[in-house]
Amino acid sequence: MSFQFKSAAAVAVGTFNIYIVQPHWLAEIGLLKEHSQLRMEADFNRPGFRFRVDGAQIRWNVRPDRLMLETQSADEDCGEPLATVLKVLEWTPLLGVGTNLEFEAEPAILSRLSCPLPKCEAPDGFEVGQRTWHISVIRGPHQFNFQLALQAADDPAAAPAVGLSINVHTDTSKENGHQRSSALGQSACKLFRPHCDEALALASDFLGVEISR
Repeated sequence: MSFQFKSAAAVAVGTFNIYIVQPHWLAEIGLLKEHSQLRMEADFNRPGFRFRVDGAQIRWNVRPDRLMLETQSADEDCGEPLATVLKVLEWTPLLGVGTNLEFEAEPAILSRLSCPLPKCEAPDGFEVGQRTWHISVIRGPHQFNFQLALQAADDPAAAPAVGLSINVHTDTSKENGHQRSSALGQSACKLFRPHCDEALALASDFLGVEISR
């Protein structure tokens, strides 16, 4: 019984021109192959788009306020290509960079955790929608956030799942100037794999169970 890897992402939060960060431009800077076959998705409720090259494990999510590289493969490094984009667009206003990981386990794992979820009863007329445990630890510009959640299932016949969300946030907004902010963001992106490994080791220590990709 253990947490199972679901997804990972590298995220840059700032101000991005969605008419620049497009597949043909990514091919020009060496991140995509020319004439790649793409699968495009659009969200008609807000500006931006998603796309993935056929056969690739990384999906690009481009919005005016953020740029995300997402994967469901534990072997992919989403940080390196994002660092390349930030280097080329070093004058782009950047607020922060994040490494995100998502895991899931069966509810039985709760009995093994050294940091249990809080127990509480819902008032009359209510149902408990979610119970969570959260901790944040900081080192330098990097903040490691861990949240464990037992979420009520949408289907009453289905068993609820225990989700573990991990985020390593690097605040670049305090840097003096766009170039320095971008440099810090690029550095954080290149730490995608080390941050993933360190975050999993910390989560294992906090929760008392082994977590691996």
